[in-house]
Amino acid sequence: MINISPRIICTLIIVTILFTTSCSVTPNTGNSSHSDSNLSSDNEEKSIKADGLTNINISLITTDISVGSNRIAFALVEEEKNTLIRKENVSIQLVRIDSTSFWDNNEVKTLGESISATSQLAEIDRGYSHLHDDGSTHFHDSGSIHVYISEIMIPKAGDWLIQIGSINESEDINIYPALIRVREKSLSPIIGSNAPLSRQLLLEDVKDIYEIDTSSPPNPAMHKVSIDEAIKNNMPTVIVFASPGFCVSLTCGTTKILVDDLYEKYNASADFIHIEPYDLDKARNNQGLIPVSVMRDWGLQSEPWVFFIDSNGKISSKFEGIVTQSELETAFGSIRNNMVK
Repeated sequence: MINISPRIICTLIIVTILFTTSCSVTPNTGNSSHSDSNLSSDNEEKSIKADGLTNINISLITTDISVGSNRIAFALVEEEKNTLIRKENVSIQLVRIDSTSFWDNNEVKTLGESISATSQLAEIDRGYSHLHDDGSTHFHDSGSIHVYISEIMIPKAGDWLIQIGSINESEDINIYPALIRVREKSLSPIIGSNAPLSRQLLLEDVKDIYEIDTSSPPNPAMHKVSIDEAIKNNMPTVIVFASPGFCVSLTCGTTKILVDDLYEKYNASADFIHIEPYDLDKARNNQGLIPVSVMRDWGLQSEPWVFFIDSNGKISSKFEGIVTQSELETAFGSIRNNMVK
């Protein structure tokens, strides 16, 4: 058993609710008051805030976590300043827990399984572009953010505590753990499975491209072929689910720009498709963010997503939330090299 303060229990329950009911990709664990990188009751007193202690939260970006191979993206946020932390040599540790013990004597029972993984520090450039009346495009640079990406194999479903296993840091720090709910099966299509044969609204179905695209400027070429047609034509396909205009996660614009860059380089050898996750008519008329049917077809409850589909119609790679240009280049190289001859 591990003694954990009532405040961390409340936080873990809240985060669990966020994972199971929200479409946001950045659950917040900032109300927690416990950090125990070794999950040892000997360190419980260190969870109490003290002068000179830097309190850091793990802000999870990935929400669709299931048994098997996972790409977990997260950020480290300094609690007091609410700023992102950039540190080298960060690793994570996952420990499976019995969530029912939350209610028993303010304790969390571990189930004897733990997994460790290194994390890659990624710098993500942020910005957005808009179209001027004269037809020119202007890009606004919003600086960069630093996130961490871990590739990790999770053997069992259930509740796991994620915590920072090591960090290069000389000052006193207090890193709060976060709770993740690992599903038996992924909500989104798994790697190697057949891509869903969905059909979305195309340019030919609307009077104005802005009915199906909030990009500035939009790319008409990404709205000329349906998903089902692209999957059947023996060409690789790249699909980006992103809403630069109504993004809950605040990362859609950057992801769409990265996919646009990929399109400029490789559009002759693959189909590129952009899907707006929400009904734009309802969104623009203050009727809420209602997911379009294609989002339901693909089991997506967050945004943005990028899928790479090989020429046989199978999912080759997928990325939820923040993604790097190098990850996209590697993923595209894989589907290009496996084209049907």
